[in-house]
Amino acid sequence: MFKSLRFTMIAALTLGTIIRAWGQQASVNAEVSWLYHPNRPGVEAYMQGGAFVASTGSVTAMLFNPAGLARMPGRLTAMVETGWASDTEYLRFFHVDLTAGFQPVQFAGIAFRPGKQITLGAFYARPTRYKIEPGLVGITTEDNPEGSGEFVDPLMKREQTSIGLALATAVGEKILLGGGVEWRRSSLRENVLNTTGAGDDDAVRFSAGAIMQVSNWHIGLAAQTKYKASGGVNFTPALPLVNITIPSDQLGNQRPIVVRAEGFRFSAEEPATIRLGLMTPDIFDRLHFSADAEYKSFAKNAPIKRWQFYGGGNVALTPGLHWSFGVFTFTKDYSAFIEGPHSEIFWTTGGTLEISRWRFSASFMDSDLLTKDFVGQQFVSLAVGYVIP
Repeated sequence: MFKSLRFTMIAALTLGTIIRAWGQQASVNAEVSWLYHPNRPGVEAYMQGGAFVASTGSVTAMLFNPAGLARMPGRLTAMVETGWASDTEYLRFFHVDLTAGFQPVQFAGIAFRPGKQITLGAFYARPTRYKIEPGLVGITTEDNPEGSGEFVDPLMKREQTSIGLALATAVGEKILLGGGVEWRRSSLRENVLNTTGAGDDDAVRFSAGAIMQVSNWHIGLAAQTKYKASGGVNFTPALPLVNITIPSDQLGNQRPIVVRAEGFRFSAEEPATIRLGLMTPDIFDRLHFSADAEYKSFAKNAPIKRWQFYGGGNVALTPGLHWSFGVFTFTKDYSAFIEGPHSEIFWTTGGTLEISRWRFSASFMDSDLLTKDFVGQQFVSLAVGYVIP
């Protein structure tokens, strides 16, 4: 009975399982969903609202548009980035939790120019690393389909690690081209009672981009292929396959359905993406603005909207000190899961300081510009870079 209870709770409640069954009795396979989470690495991009597809001269460009590598400040440029993401109300500093969301290295990149027109790049990144604590969840069993009166406090973790290579070149003085490939591993962990579910898989995605200069305006275009990793979920300790009862409201049916789960899988997917960006000429030799429009080919029933927008600016306070600012959207509809407004607008700010060959960067993001329904969405990133002329 206890094993059946644990399996029922994992399958029907805490893992967000998608179960399709036909008839009163059925055998099914269940898939663990991976909610989409926006990427955060790239301190020099996100300090100006993430509008970076038309920018050049930073190794961060490999995450947004590899063509930006074609205009680097030196023969070799390296950067290491660390960051914090807030997710609790404890031990906070400027609304940022300094414990649970710390990433010692969330991005590291290097760009090398072996010739006048060619630049090679490589990077390591942690594009997704978060955990979800939904709070107490009621347990239902075959004998108690309305609830057994017992509750659990599950923990869900999602994590990705990626390694990428890029190549960029200049065609004349006004056209930059670039391409890249990224290998990414996705890992899922679920902790419920004394049971842990775990799954890992990896996949490759490709990117290509171009930047064109027209009368000192920069126009950028970049695209990424679809990424999808999926694999089996193994449980520790191993749980036997049993008949389970899914409450009617879970499937939209009028009666409970008794099913026998044959296996579990997880799927981590990011859609193909196209970004178009624009960066203005320098105004008074001190200020420029940038804006990006991004289209992601999500399925029609996905809670994330297909269009997202980014915008910001950068002002030179002194020749070696720059301040940046911006906003970007995370347009979504989570009405199936929560009440109230759902889309978010992140506001961002940050700065860079150049001392000799060293470059220091910092950015701050907060999602509570308009809505207050998503707490723990503050991010701080710090980076240090070095340039060899």
